Amino acid sequence: MPRPPDGQTPLRPGRRFYLCAHDARGRPLLPAPVIGIGTASAIFGDLILIGYLIIVDDHFQLLPRARALLQETSSRGRPTAYTSLLHDLFRNPKVTVRGWTADLAPYAPHWIAHRLEAHGHVREVNHPRLLRRTPPRYEPVDRNAPNHLGDRLLLALSGRSSLTLLDMFEAGLLQATQLHRSRLASLPDLDDVIDHELRKLGTSELTPRTQSLCALLVPTRALATAATHSRTPADTNRIYV
Repeated sequence: MPRPPDGQTPLRPGRRFYLCAHDARGRPLLPAPVIGIGTASAIFGDLILIGYLIIVDDHFQLLPRARALLQETSSRGRPTAYTSLLHDLFRNPKVTVRGWTADLAPYAPHWIAHRLEAHGHVREVNHPRLLRRTPPRYEPVDRNAPNHLGDRLLLALSGRSSLTLLDMFEAGLLQATQLHRSRLASLPDLDDVIDHELRKLGTSELTPRTQSLCALLVPTRALATAATHSRTPADTNRIYV
């Protein structure tokens, strides 16, 4: 039985995207490969936002804070999923951002769903005996949770609340995966508004973090587009297993 969700703790980008990409019954709104790509990109975006990574020449680079975390984890001997991913990034510096995003994509939704379940935000819906090979479905405990990200972005993009760097990354992520067409559909001139804000972000005085988030959206969009028009999984270097 999952414990009640902690309403005081904001969800991280990967968890917000996962919930947003499913309806109130846990049914996907996008093809599974696209959800995987979006979730993987959100995970990497989170690591950039909290100061563990930047992107340099289309490769992830660990910042001192991440290296210190890895040293601390090594001495404690209790790696988390994030520290395991950071360790893999450290061991495989030649893999491109596109390669990492594609490689994490098949596993990212399951990882995030299990974290959401552990924190009481979703519950697994059991399939009938004849459908056990069907991927599990995770139904949100709060039926309105899938709407939270879209509602927040609608307020920010329409000028009714401040537009943060996180907002712009998540709006770009929804656009890259085409999830914006369902979650932000009530915003007039939807693509023009998001493109305008992303251009403003790209021409402002860029910090390494801002540059990295913009750079992350480029392969995310390319991979999601390819996955949408193909029945085969997105390209992958098979590193993160």
